[in-house]
Amino acid sequence: GISSDIMYDNLYYGEKFHLEANQVVKYNIPLDPQGFDWNEEYKKQRGMYKFYSRRTFYRRLGSYVLYALGVVITTITIRSRTIQRVVRRLSLRQNPRKMPLAEM
Repeated sequence: GISSDIMYDNLYYGEKFHLEANQVVKYNIPLDPQGFDWNEEYKKQRGMYKFYSRRTFYRRLGSYVLYALGVVITTITIRSRTIQRVVRRLSLRQNPRKMPLAEM
């Protein structure tokens, strides 16, 4: 087999090796060494091979900030218009001091 792939080096395919005392085995064992590699296909589908640049990060961050800013501005605008309507309605009512006592 091959000795490396996209993600791993030093692949092990069942060949014999000699291990000295106090030595660590440093082989990566592929899950499906022969035929179609389902593990690699799964990684491609999950997007594990995608590498993002700083530009992508800042572009995404900027769009989130603009979205949040839009939500905040819209909320403030709606609330301030509601408050203006309430104040306007209250100011259009007659002054209770001028009204006769019987109507109160």
